[in-house]
Amino acid sequence: MNNSKSKTIKTLIVILIGAFVTLGITIGICCYNYFGYVKYKVDYLDDYFDELNRSNNQDKLDKFLKFQASHYSNKLNVVYRDPETGEEITGEHVTSGNALNVDAHFDDGTKTLYLPKFFDINLYQYVTQYKNPDTKEITNTITYCFYLSSINYNTIQNFSPANINFAFIDASGEKTLEDVKEALNNGETLDTSTSTTSVLTYALLGDDGASKASYGVYDNDYEDTYEDKDETNYYYIHRVLPRYDFFEHDKDIADVKKWDFIVYHIDPDHDDKIDYIVEGTFEAGDQNLDSDKFINDSNTIKGYNAEFYQESYNSFIAPKIALTGLITFLIVGVLSTVLAVLWLYDPTNAKSTSNQKKSNKKNKK
Repeated sequence: MNNSKSKTIKTLIVILIGAFVTLGITIGICCYNYFGYVKYKVDYLDDYFDELNRSNNQDKLDKFLKFQASHYSNKLNVVYRDPETGEEITGEHVTSGNALNVDAHFDDGTKTLYLPKFFDINLYQYVTQYKNPDTKEITNTITYCFYLSSINYNTIQNFSPANINFAFIDASGEKTLEDVKEALNNGETLDTSTSTTSVLTYALLGDDGASKASYGVYDNDYEDTYEDKDETNYYYIHRVLPRYDFFEHDKDIADVKKWDFIVYHIDPDHDDKIDYIVEGTFEAGDQNLDSDKFINDSNTIKGYNAEFYQESYNSFIAPKIALTGLITFLIVGVLSTVLAVLWLYDPTNAKSTSNQKKSNKKNKK
């Protein structure tokens, strides 16, 4: 009786150990695949940016900001004007023959400025968050960006983002955009370290700072299909950086509630001739200058802050984790069962059982 009870306890212990080992290894591998397996992160980004680049230009930009920003919005108080007539560009197509941007219009719903002669412009504000790994303190950074798409390469020959410039001034100051034009026409240039129009890209960096994968956001409006597109035609971004006033270089534009700006193109093929494209005014509210107010504003959309452990990543990786977990569970389960059988195998008992069978056969004879 005691021997039978001992065997039962031993069997239960072996079964429990096998179950814990199977579950432990399965959970461990699933956790590694979710948190530490770089390939799944690259696969997710491949899928995310492939879907993004198959979208129309407005959806494309929304998807990019959804991934990159902690919070973002394009519901900003911005007005665009034609640089020749000074008239506001509204939802009605510009028809004046004196205007530079004939047929230009502004979509108040998507906040997109359509300049068929040049390109489309979107202004977004977004916040990125950084958590200090030691203090756990969260720092919010507010950024304003202009995004350029639907580039008209017929009008802008030999297009280069380096030749698309934005000049900003405090609208409440003494200087005006006419002063900016006069300065530019007289050869004064922007500080190129704070004036940058560049390709819209995202790079996945490893712990060593090296790029594991990089992705461009492509301008597809002038291509028939995604597969046939020219991947040198990108979406472009111009960041409105601090200390950005054209005349007062020590003024932080992030603290200015109202600023005027002008967009212009420098043509290196014609002695750096300056072509003014559009001008405008942006007026910030309290919610634009205070990151906490911006985050809690009703027009602000919550993003992923370039982090992976969020709903989009979870939806993508869940089937992969489930499959990996199932395969791991079956393999480890089979191995654990085999080991358990070998561990519980008692050769003495097996020999005794065999002899007992032989004895029973002789007695029957």
